[in-house]
Amino acid sequence: MRTATADGGPVKSPNRMQQTFGESRAVVTGTVDVPSLMLPYVVETPYPVRLIDLVVNRQVAQTNAYEYYQQVARKNNAAPVPDLGIKPTSVCTLEATRIAAASSPI
Repeated sequence: MRTATADGGPVKSPNRMQQTFGESRAVVTGTVDVPSLMLPYVVETPYPVRLIDLVVNRQVAQTNAYEYYQQVARKNNAAPVPDLGIKPTSVCTLEATRIAAASSPI
């Protein structure tokens, strides 16, 4: 029996399993315990009813006042620009507007 091939590598016997274990079949009988990759329970998440329900970090306001930004001036400098040219800058001015809504108690 040869222990090395012509290039010096080991001889790979097609009957190695039979020589090692005395068998030539590779079928295993019995059961195999495979761990579950998912949690054993599934919790159904209800769909949000309102758009505000999608905001996860919202805080409850203590008053009925709210503030929003309103555009008060705009200078649109949009124009065609040649390749590698400097693009013009548009100017937009915003102003914060605060609204306090008061209502009688229910």
